[in-house]
Amino acid sequence: MRRYKANVADRDPADLDPTEPAPIELRAFYSVPELAKAANVTRWKMRRLLESCGVKLQRNGSDLVVFLSAIRDELPDLYRSLICAEEVRRDRLDRRRWSDYW
Repeated sequence: MRRYKANVADRDPADLDPTEPAPIELRAFYSVPELAKAANVTRWKMRRLLESCGVKLQRNGSDLVVFLSAIRDELPDLYRSLICAEEVRRDRLDRRRWSDYW
């Protein structure tokens, strides 16, 4: 469960919505459950989407992972969404860093 600062009025409204999925950090590969959590869908639905679009899933022990380059090539809309989520995440970090100085 998320814990909020005492001064809730100073927080960004997007940070207060507990139903909003957390922005995902840009990396070389993701597990299917990580992508599903970022997209706010079940891991099974994400796996079916990836497989139906021809994205090659790699097995890493018991996890299925997807390379970012495969997402970029096969699912350009999902790739753009990941890039946008990373920009939002960085923007929020920057605002939090500078909020102490303003």
